[in-house]
Amino acid sequence: MGDPDAMAFPRRQCGPVRNVEDPQAGRAGAVGPADGSRRTESMVRAHAEQMWFVIGGFAAGFVSGFLGIGGGLVMVPMLMCLFRFPLKRAVGTSLVVVATVSLAGLVSEAMVKGSNIHWGTAGTLIIASLAGSRLGGKALPFLPDRLLRRLFAALLVFAAYRMLAMASGTLGPSTGILADHSILGSLAIVAVGMAAGCSSVWFGLGGGLIMVPAFSLLFGGFPFHAARATALVQIFPTSVLGAYQHGRLGTVDLGAAWRLIPAGLVGAILGVLTVNWMPARRCQVLFAGFLVVAAVRLAWPAQGSSPPAPTDGRRPRAPAVGSRSGSGS
Repeated sequence: MGDPDAMAFPRRQCGPVRNVEDPQAGRAGAVGPADGSRRTESMVRAHAEQMWFVIGGFAAGFVSGFLGIGGGLVMVPMLMCLFRFPLKRAVGTSLVVVATVSLAGLVSEAMVKGSNIHWGTAGTLIIASLAGSRLGGKALPFLPDRLLRRLFAALLVFAAYRMLAMASGTLGPSTGILADHSILGSLAIVAVGMAAGCSSVWFGLGGGLIMVPAFSLLFGGFPFHAARATALVQIFPTSVLGAYQHGRLGTVDLGAAWRLIPAGLVGAILGVLTVNWMPARRCQVLFAGFLVVAAVRLAWPAQGSSPPAPTDGRRPRAPAVGSRSGSGS
């Protein structure tokens, strides 16, 4: 089958082609057959790269609106596996997109079925998750990339199990073990919010991955649709803070984010519309399978795959393809 990373796109090689010096012709600007071939290859690669940005952005937005989990589960593995982003840069870039698409999903949810949103609980979650995001951001520079990859993979497997359990009916609202109005329940909401904030800044998940299963498991008053809609309220401010912290660390690629956002907005709106008109069980099962595949791919990357150079246009070598400006943080 060949190298699993064979379809990965080299970073910053999809800009306009520039004429290069032809040593055989003895003059600058001569373009021969080899240069024409490079031009064609560059155009094909640019179209393929843009196609994956559109697909990834739409899928992330749809998942965000449909399952209330932010969309980082789609974007982070895609940016790492296809575009060879380091984990922290993939997370920082995805948080910019997550903040945008979660806001679109929240507005759509409020317009379609606002009764799903528990605003009081959402307010507590926001405060707790912002505190967790702040603490996670302070710890981020000291966490090694390999450790974060393994933790992220473990979180994906955990999420897959939870989604399968919810789809099979073994994790429904009847399994709630805490009352959301009790002191213990309030402390649990704070703990869930802080954990969601840490997961947002560490893994780019927006926090919904933790909140949706936790609410379905712990609180009998939170069926899946209510947990999903309430998570969207918390995801937006937490993602904004997480993106800001990654931006200060220089781990945000704005060029990639802007290419993901348009399709992500469309996907978020369609995800909200779809989840309110059809049962989510089948999609949960399919998505759980995706999570397992992504977890395996991230925990055990292909041998010989090298990390990318910084994506701010300062590549150490000069290929025959121009680099875009303004892509870095």
